[in-house]
Amino acid sequence: TADGPGMAFLTGLVGHHGKMGCRLYCGLPGRHKPGAPTYYPAMRQPRGTTDHPDIKIDQLPPAGSLNYADNVQRVVCCRNAAEYEQARLDTGITKPSIFCGFNTNRILLVPLAFGSDIMHVAAINAGDLLIPLWRGAFRSDPTDDKASWAWAVLTKETW
Repeated sequence: TADGPGMAFLTGLVGHHGKMGCRLYCGLPGRHKPGAPTYYPAMRQPRGTTDHPDIKIDQLPPAGSLNYADNVQRVVCCRNAAEYEQARLDTGITKPSIFCGFNTNRILLVPLAFGSDIMHVAAINAGDLLIPLWRGAFRSDPTDDKASWAWAVLTKETW
């Protein structure tokens, strides 16, 4: 496994808080509150937003999207900072990975050469994210109605 900042440095991708933050480069766009810099990989469109529509689980793009090389080229060919920032936002790529310089006959292509991080899914996310969600105790926006959380199923005294 690798930590997020370390993996972002090696891959040249934006990292997990970016709009295109999947470390496997699957193409799933993130969502964010207006004016907030952090994106989240939410598949359902929140009420009252104009982000992209809902994404169905059976229509997820494959990991290592085939347009990676074209997107790297788009980022590299930017002529000014504004163009770069837009390309970075759209593609999730900050720079070409150093691994792009290897002979493609010798390694898996970038970004498929980099694996996912199962340790954080099992060890951290279950305890820190999922349990508070199921208990209805997850920190949220004050305007969020926790009574509408269908997933908050562990709310009785026993839990």
